[in-house]
Amino acid sequence: MIRQTLKFQLYFKKLRAILRRGSRPFGPGRRFAVLPIFSCYLLLLGGCASGSFPSPGQTAASTSSDASALLRTGFYFDTVIAISLYDRKDPSILDACMQKCAHYEDLLSAQKKNSDVWNINHSAPQAVKVSPETLALAKTALHYAKLSEGAFDPTIGKLSDLWNFTGDPPGPVPDPKQLKELASHVGFEKLKIDEDASTIALTDKEAALDLGGIAKGFIADELKTYLLAQGVHSAIINLGGNVLLVGGKTTSAPSSANASSAAGSSFPHRPSASVSAGASSAAFSDFAVGIQEPFGATGDFAAVVEAQDKSIVSSGTYERYFKSDGKLYHHLLNPKTGYPVQNGLSGVTIVSDRSVDGDALSTTCFILGEKKGLQLIHTLPDTEVMFIHTDGSLSYSKNFPRAHS
Repeated sequence: MIRQTLKFQLYFKKLRAILRRGSRPFGPGRRFAVLPIFSCYLLLLGGCASGSFPSPGQTAASTSSDASALLRTGFYFDTVIAISLYDRKDPSILDACMQKCAHYEDLLSAQKKNSDVWNINHSAPQAVKVSPETLALAKTALHYAKLSEGAFDPTIGKLSDLWNFTGDPPGPVPDPKQLKELASHVGFEKLKIDEDASTIALTDKEAALDLGGIAKGFIADELKTYLLAQGVHSAIINLGGNVLLVGGKTTSAPSSANASSAAGSSFPHRPSASVSAGASSAAFSDFAVGIQEPFGATGDFAAVVEAQDKSIVSSGTYERYFKSDGKLYHHLLNPKTGYPVQNGLSGVTIVSDRSVDGDALSTTCFILGEKKGLQLIHTLPDTEVMFIHTDGSLSYSKNFPRAHS
């Protein structure tokens, strides 16, 4: 396990204080902390940390710059987010990214009145016309629900609410009869998508759609597409623990006048690779991304992933849980029973090309367990998995890009 000295900006401390107070999150958050590591600081962004907005519709944002990056932080999706640009220090690019985050939150949050998801849940069983983005995300969620045979299920919203993991205090353990009743209404087959009409319907009015378990991955991918279109080739997108790497860490001065070299990592990196043609004259090496040790102190890493141009998303038990009569109850629920999954795992990390895939698969593999989860990953191209067991041991798919443990 690796311990990194932490130097935080006061802004992050204030936002984490807000997060600790707790409220209903953007969705059934699945991630535990995934932390990009730099020589000068570490972004402390817990994936499942619950939080509340300063006030409805209000967001907090801050911009800072050091010798290596232009950093913008914000408070969206009920968590701290951060976007760091390394080869183009253009604040207007970050302005647009924050505007996109606000747009997607208004569109996809189950808790925001008149969002697409809110309208679907409050109109069931009637179909609701939705945006192209909501339609695309719902299709992806349905794809993974079918692929996992219901281990990942976007209609689990009411079960997640019942457990009250983000309350103050959280809990209590729900009545078994109530759990059984709500679980009977969970089922991805109740989600109907009409692409021609651009509508979505829940055929069971007692079901509730919640895309929060996959939405941040989708949004991160959309932000990456935008950054690439703006000529950014070295950046980190961190949406509350969903880390999406744009390119790699710059290791020589780019030709662009607006670029600068990236911060060095505390860990050794792989041989650098040249930037794609037309991006700049810089070379890239891997970013180092720390995977938080479950139930460990902040900055205690179970492993460090070294990668570039990849998504790193984790699911774990320790960020949202409560104890009752000495037993730990966490937020990763079996959609069929309504109870937290107990399978000897405390965390799962997915490395993939797209963050939306990592979002869905981290939850899926945790619920499936190591054996079935690994079997699923072996059927998917360019996708790797790491399992953290409750005894602290780690296991990996063959090509997982681990650097340190």
